[in-house]
Amino acid sequence: MEIGEKRIVRIPADEAYGVYDEDLIQTVPMDSLPGAGRLHDGDIVVLSSPAGPLTVKVVEVGDQSVTLDFNHELAGKDLTFSLELVSIVRESAIECERHPAGCACGCDRLKQSLAS
Repeated sequence: MEIGEKRIVRIPADEAYGVYDEDLIQTVPMDSLPGAGRLHDGDIVVLSSPAGPLTVKVVEVGDQSVTLDFNHELAGKDLTFSLELVSIVRESAIECERHPAGCACGCDRLKQSLAS
């Protein structure tokens, strides 16, 4: 792209957050979810798991159970981005060395991938 150029980029659902999976909707007993009595349909909650935090949507709160949707909120949706290249920033090797976590421009990751 050239500076000032605009593009529309479309990413189909299966290449973005995946297709919507009905198997990721689960009903759990109310007593297995702390604070379930305060939940409402449509609430978004974060649960702890061995793999890390999970963000889920409350589909339905019943008398004895809660139905949760573990799909990502963008699952099943095509993504469309409107992009415009406004500038190009190049860092010198000296500036790159100043970044404690590595180069912000990505050249260190490029060097690593080329060395592999």
